[in-house]
Amino acid sequence: MANGDTQPPFGADGADGGGGFVRQLGLRIAVFAALLGVLHIAGAGARRESLITGTQATDVLATMQGRMTREAVFRTASSVPGIDSDTRAADLGAATRLGQDNPSGSGIAQMAARGAGLRHESSAWDGAAEGFDLGESALQLAIMLLAVALVTGTSGSGVSGTSGRMAKAASYLAGAGVALALLTALVAALA
Repeated sequence: MANGDTQPPFGADGADGGGGFVRQLGLRIAVFAALLGVLHIAGAGARRESLITGTQATDVLATMQGRMTREAVFRTASSVPGIDSDTRAADLGAATRLGQDNPSGSGIAQMAARGAGLRHESSAWDGAAEGFDLGESALQLAIMLLAVALVTGTSGSGVSGTSGRMAKAASYLAGAGVALALLTALVAALA
């Protein structure tokens, strides 16, 4: 015992008056930290998918704009006075082919629909990332509350009531964060 203390140091086997409480908080912190890691990975994956589909949408829509420009050039070229009828027919045919739906999916309307679908998918992944981020934040707050309960919760005479309530609130908060993440994953899977 240092400096004439009558109690063993905090954390000695059972000497903290709340040894089970300390172990329980330590276990909760470890579990919540593991869940936090899982949510972080899920959120990063959702952000990555959002970026990939957003880039794909941009590529498709840029290609569509190029096809629209080519179509307009061919239509304009076909209306130039003094152009021979074969060239006029070839230009109009090329313009028509650019605008028509085709099996490869490179028609202007097809590309517009595909680009819009990819943009929607990108937005859905972005929303999922936000849901995972909120779940992460809830777990981080829960871990912080458990740490405060751990530091302030025990004394030589046992566990204080405030620390027990803090630990309970942290568990509810962590549960809400995990529930939000699971709901986000379910919505993302169904989208």
